[in-house]
Amino acid sequence: MIERFTNSMDFESFREDPKTVPDRCVRIAFSAGVPVVSFAAGGIPEIVKDGETGFLVNVRSPKALAARISDVQIAKASPA
Repeated sequence: MIERFTNSMDFESFREDPKTVPDRCVRIAFSAGVPVVSFAAGGIPEIVKDGETGFLVNVRSPKALAARISDVQIAKASPA
């Protein structure tokens, strides 16, 4: 069920404490071809390769997270 919901998303953002985000959430996003936008903390940087499989921003920088999410949205809306 969650995979079906994830397939409809443009990206998945983990703005909570990255130490509490289960690896499974990241892997579900990957399996759906959805880029991940997250803080670079906890085990997330071991799974998400910045600029390749998703995007990482400095820990606890909401402005950086918002900017990266905006970049992903603009990229998705732009024709390839």
